[in-house]
Parts: sequence; C-alpha cells; structure tokens
Amino acid sequence: DSHVLIKRHVFNTSLRIKTLVERIAIAFSLLVKGDLKTLFKSLTVRLYSRKLSFGLVRDLNSTFVVNVPNDIYLKIRYFNTDDIDTLDEGHRHLRLVKEGIPQCYIGEMADHTPCYRQWLIGFEQNEQLKNYFGDLFPSLKKGEALVEGIFTKPEFRGKGIMPYALDLVNKEAMKLGYSKILVYVDRSNIPSLKGCYRAGFIPFQTRYETWFLFRRTTSFRPISKSFKSTFFKLVNS
Repeated sequence: DSHVLIKRHVFNTSLRIKTLVERIAIAFSLLVKGDLKTLFKSLTVRLYSRKLSFGLVRDLNSTFVVNVPNDIYLKIRYFNTDDIDTLDEGHRHLRLVKEGIPQCYIGEMADHTPCYRQWLIGFEQNEQLKNYFGDLFPSLKKGEALVEGIFTKPEFRGKGIMPYALDLVNKEAMKLGYSKILVYVDRSNIPSLKGCYRAGFIPFQTRYETWFLFRRTTSFRPISKSFKSTFFKLVNS
C-alpha cells in the first residue's frame, strides 16, 4: 500500500512539473509574440479569481430535434494534426491537442473549410481526464461522455454552427454506446450556453472554481431553482 502511495505521489509530482513546463513554454511564446494582454490575463486569473459554470446534460435516450440552418451543409470528422490553428485560435487548447485524449472532432463546410472543433471524451478516459484537468470535472459514470474544447471559427459564429455540430457529434456518441453527454459552460459565455441549449442540453449542476496563488479548488452542487431560473433567462434573452 505504501508503495502505491509513493508511486501515486511521484506520478502527481511529475504531472505537475510537466504542466508547469508546458505553461512556461506557452507564456514564453506569448512574450516573444508580444501578446502581453493574454499573458497578463492568464497570470491574474491564477493569482485570484472565482468562476461559476453551469453543468449541462443531454440525455440521448430522449428525442430532441435541432433546428438545422437551411443554407449550411456541415459534416464532422476526426481531428488530425493538419487542423492545428486552422480555426485562427492561436494557443487555445494547444496543450489538449498535444495530450492526445480521444476523441477530437472537426466540423467542416461543404468545401472542406474547418469551422468548428470539440472533444468528446468518454468515461473510458477517466484517468486521462483526471491526469490532464485535475479536479475540474467529476469522474464520468459508465455510459457518460464529456464535451470539452468547443471552438467555432470567428467568421462562422452566429450562423447556428454550434448546435448543428453538437447534434452531429451526439449522434456519433450514440453509435459509440453513450447515453448521456455532459458539458460545463462558464456563466458569462452566453453564446455557448445558448448553443448548448439549442442542441438539447439542460442544466443539472453548478461548478465553482477558485484560483488563489496559482492553486485551484473546484466544487460541484446540484443546480438550485434560482440558478435554473437564471440559466433559462440567459438562454432566452
């Protein structure tokens, strides 16, 4: 038992060192490029900040019809390394790309132009999920999958791409045997909240993140009537 604890401690220490090295590399790259605004924002968030996110769920056993834009044809495929930064996103999710946690999807237009990306991470990847994100997400139960890393290329926003793509990936999730899809969205990210709601996601939980002196603590609570009401006001505004 003591050997197991020692191994776990060594692994966690190695993971923290790896994460720190990767973040230093990204910070150095931002510094070289002169992107001091992004660098300063990242540092101030980790010094002290508090964030509330809604935990949303889509039950794939229940029917939900997504309104598909009439003038857009979208298809999804697996991400490949040629897709890096094709969405004009800079360093966003670069570490997650390098981590190689399956499965990342790309949404592309009829002319093969990439316009959307997201991960669908199944319960089978709980260990990788924990190793990479720490306590940011709860452990997934059998049959559950997590949506993470949603990003729509700026020029394609406001066209209904996000709920369309989410629905396509949800259909893939059903084929893979998942019955419940979870996603966590910052309360202030109204477009993403609306996109998820229009893809059939409803609130079931709230997540609280607190950063203090570069250490993060996370807690989860069942959604209250007050926050549920707040959610529906936001998505219907």
